[in-house]
Amino acid sequence: LLGALIGLATLTRGEAILLLALLVPVLPRPRLRLGLALLGCFFVVLAPWTVRNLTTFDKPVPISTNEGNLLAGANCDSTYYGRDIGSWDLKCVEPGPVEDESATGARLRSDGLDYARDHTGRIPLVVAARLGRTFELLQPIRQAQAAEGRAQGLEIAGAISFFLLLPPGVYGVVLLRRRNTPLSPLLAPFGLTIAATVIGYGVPRFRHPADVALIVLAAAAL
Repeated sequence: LLGALIGLATLTRGEAILLLALLVPVLPRPRLRLGLALLGCFFVVLAPWTVRNLTTFDKPVPISTNEGNLLAGANCDSTYYGRDIGSWDLKCVEPGPVEDESATGARLRSDGLDYARDHTGRIPLVVAARLGRTFELLQPIRQAQAAEGRAQGLEIAGAISFFLLLPPGVYGVVLLRRRNTPLSPLLAPFGLTIAATVIGYGVPRFRHPADVALIVLAAAAL
């Protein structure tokens, strides 16, 4: 069931494939059998879509071509310098010729990675800004005002509730650890959020999986 759910999550958002790396190593014994069963169910769910992509596009597309747009828009002058550091900019996604989607994705991915390699000295600061944006530490009001169509008031309320839940959530981790309760299912969404932010860019909606886990941890503390 866990493998199938991770497969469905990956089809929803590609970075969810990282849950395999976060959850498989902490499975209870016998780990090998459970790990193989999880991976098998994961690939069964993912296989029809991946096979369709591999037989449709000119270049290999295991899940989607979105990483091209992601990397191009997150690695450019406006997201490495100035007040939008750590964010994503559509203007950085250079239009090109009408071509196969996989070719466009590969071109944009190359653009983003080339820019990052040419500006490696800025990467630590950019990554810090990305994490600050995702965890409401950098320009929370401004981000709420430009929240990709979401209601500004709800975005601000979400930021406030996040900070209110953080202390009991941390205490919940301490309590569950004392009770020897496995924490990996509740901490994995935080790892997923951090990975998506570091690889991509900073935005509060990337934190939503972690928000759900934070509510559970805070409830445990209460």
